[in-house]
Amino acid sequence: MATEYIVEDRTTAANHSIQIDDGEIKWTGTVDAASSEPIFLDTIDGVTYWKLFIDDGEIGVESTVTVQDDDVTLEDVTTATNYRLKVGDGELYWESVSAGGFVPRLPLLGVG
Repeated sequence: MATEYIVEDRTTAANHSIQIDDGEIKWTGTVDAASSEPIFLDTIDGVTYWKLFIDDGEIGVESTVTVQDDDVTLEDVTTATNYRLKVGDGELYWESVSAGGFVPRLPLLGVG
């Protein structure tokens, strides 16, 4: 199980490692190669797709016409719990894969 997902910052072009650490999402700079920005189907309306991005050091999601539903599952670097990144009603959240109900929310920048 991966402990990080790496995305390139849209403004600075620096790569950021997205991780779950003790149940909280965190992102820090890294020199490792970036993957594409993941896309998620909205878990609430089931028709809107959202692209996760980092821009000028801030994490967010924006709607996209690309029809794709990526599975980004990360192992918590502290507790070894597995979490799946999701978007519901335009908000990024992460859900425990084993417990299936721990859903912290993160306010977003740039929805839409």
